[in-house]
Amino acid sequence: MKLHFIKIGAFAFSLIPATGYSQYAYSQNATFSLTVTVPLPTLTARDPEGRVLTGQGLKYENEYTTTKGTIETKVVESGSKMAPFKISNREILEELVSDGVIGSITGYSITLYTIDNETEEADTFAYYLTKKGATPINITDKISFGPTESEAISATFNERSVTTTNSVTSASLTTYTKTASVKGLYGLNINAGEISVYGNSIFTFSEAYKIFGRGAERYGSEVPGASKLGGIIGYISPNDQVNFVVEGTISHSAGVPISLPPAP
Repeated sequence: MKLHFIKIGAFAFSLIPATGYSQYAYSQNATFSLTVTVPLPTLTARDPEGRVLTGQGLKYENEYTTTKGTIETKVVESGSKMAPFKISNREILEELVSDGVIGSITGYSITLYTIDNETEEADTFAYYLTKKGATPINITDKISFGPTESEAISATFNERSVTTTNSVTSASLTTYTKTASVKGLYGLNINAGEISVYGNSIFTFSEAYKIFGRGAERYGSEVPGASKLGGIIGYISPNDQVNFVVEGTISHSAGVPISLPPAP
């Protein structure tokens, strides 16, 4: 995995066991914890003469005139308060139902697939809808993230290769270890139904080299640890006219290997 170049991609593949891998992929459960702050009205609805209008709910603005004797009083008022609303996996799944991506949210999860491309310079991150017994649905057109134009990324890594050789038989054994972590400024886009979020975040990501399989099936790959899009700050445009502040995190569990067929 090349941490200094991380890109987003959309891959269509079937999850079937295969040997001769040219790609290794890992499944990471995604947990969305976003909050959007919107203004709500606080004023009791009144008619032009200042009488309370029952059943009209609250308003942002009122303008009315009252008369008492020879005194006429004109009132112009406005009022609102900030109220937080949560955006979790459930809200996003419900909007994907509205978009016709799925018929029901029952059984579906949002999963990040991290693909370790052996023949490419970069890993690929792609969000999928997953459900037991169902084909995963690629939703990178609905949810995606990637480095900002600033390409602001900091990384640490440790890599070590040790080879021991028998001077008589010439048999040798090489052990290889590697760990790495990255922190970068990443952009986030969510376009699911009425949830249209645009913002930036700090993406933290780690990996460790591990060996899988035995004999001819043995292979090594760099496995992603738990990751997070933290400190998300941006805006949401529910009607393309008014923007509201959105903040929060998107967390991903440690990677679990999944099988991919060989790349063509």
